[in-house]
Amino acid sequence: MNIELIFLLQGHSTDIQFAFGCNINDTDESGFAAAIELARSSDIVFFFGGINQTIETKGHDRISITLPDIQLALLQQLVKVVRSPLHVVIMSGSSLDLSFIRDSPQYASLIWAGYPGQSGGLAIANVVFGQYNPGGRLPITFYPASYVDQVKMTDMSMRPSPTNPGRTYKFYTG
Repeated sequence: MNIELIFLLQGHSTDIQFAFGCNINDTDESGFAAAIELARSSDIVFFFGGINQTIETKGHDRISITLPDIQLALLQQLVKVVRSPLHVVIMSGSSLDLSFIRDSPQYASLIWAGYPGQSGGLAIANVVFGQYNPGGRLPITFYPASYVDQVKMTDMSMRPSPTNPGRTYKFYTG
């Protein structure tokens, strides 16, 4: 399964171009060159990425909550060539460590879209073009990647303790 990772607006709103950067989770960087070249010549760049059900499903637990390495590599190369901060749209069914995007001035915006479904493209466009403000409320807590090393998966304690930094937005302060 593929996900289109790069959506680039160039010049005027009628001049929209697209370049496929990479698959969700593999090592093939053959699409990087076209994506980077288009990003270099574009006024506004949107990166669409995330994970899918080949990475997370019931009965298939993840051992990391970071974006797949291939996507991180592409993002690192894109921020070097874009003329203005990069816009990022992430699709996933669960939390990912997106703190590097949140904390860097190289990224202008971050939208978490969940698994948006049939009308997802229209919904994302409505947010991007200011026709709808999602208000920033999320249905899940986003933890840093180190969280999975701090808490045993069998520890379901919600409140912080000497062995657990807490869970959910109510108790986790990281």
